[in-house]
Amino acid sequence: MIGYIALILFAILPSLVWMFYYLQKDLNPEPKRFIFYVFIAGILSAIPAFFIQTGGLKLISPLMTFSENIALLAIIMLVVQQVFVIALSEEFFKYFSVFVVMMRHPELDEPIDMVIYMIVAALGFAAIENFFTLISLGPELIIEEMALMALLRFSSATFLHALASGILGVFLVYAYRRRSKLFLTLGFLVASAIHGAYNMLIIRAEGNIQVFASIVLLLLVTAIILSIAMKKTDKIKSICFIK
Repeated sequence: MIGYIALILFAILPSLVWMFYYLQKDLNPEPKRFIFYVFIAGILSAIPAFFIQTGGLKLISPLMTFSENIALLAIIMLVVQQVFVIALSEEFFKYFSVFVVMMRHPELDEPIDMVIYMIVAALGFAAIENFFTLISLGPELIIEEMALMALLRFSSATFLHALASGILGVFLVYAYRRRSKLFLTLGFLVASAIHGAYNMLIIRAEGNIQVFASIVLLLLVTAIILSIAMKKTDKIKSICFIK
C-alpha cells in the first residue's frame, strides 16, 4: 500500500513543482478548481493520444522497416514518427483538454491565461506519463529509485512537456486574437518540433555526452524563449480575447 502511494506521489511531484513555478508568473492567479480541472483533463488526454499513437505507429511501421538501410529515408521516417505521430498527437490532445474545459469560459479572461492552462494540461499529461514510466521499472522499485527517477523526469520529460505546450499556448494567444489559422498551425508545428527533437535526442542520449548536452541546450533555450514570451504576453491588457 505504501509502495503505491509513493509511486503516485513521485509520479505527480515533478508536475506539481513545475506547476507551482509557472503559476507564480500569473499576476492574477486562476481559481484553483479550474487549475485542478485542467490538470485532470491533461491526465485524461493521454488516453486518446495513446490510441492515436498506437494506430499511427502501426500505420507507418512498414515504412520504418523499409527505411532501415536507407540513411536519408530513415531520418525522414524518424522525424515523421517522433514529430508528427507522437509529439503532434500529444500536443493536440493537451490543447483539446484545455479547449473542452476552459474555452469560452469567463475565467479565461486574459491572454496569459491560455499559456498557463496549456502548461497545466501538459503537466497533467506528464504526471500520468511519469506514473507509467515508474511502473515499467518493475514491482521491486524502492523509494530511493523512485525519487531518483522523479528527479530525472522533473528535469527532463516533465519540463519538456511544460515548455512545448507553453510555447503552443503563446501561439494560441495570437492565433485567437488575430483570428489567424497561420499562428494556430505554426504553434502546433513549433511545439511538436521542440517535443519531437527532444524525443529523437533522448533515444540516442545513453552514454553520449554530446547528445546529453544537446538536450540540456534545447531545454534551456526553449525555457528562455518561453519566459520572454510569457512576459510579453502578460503585458497584453485586453480582456477575454476568446468569444
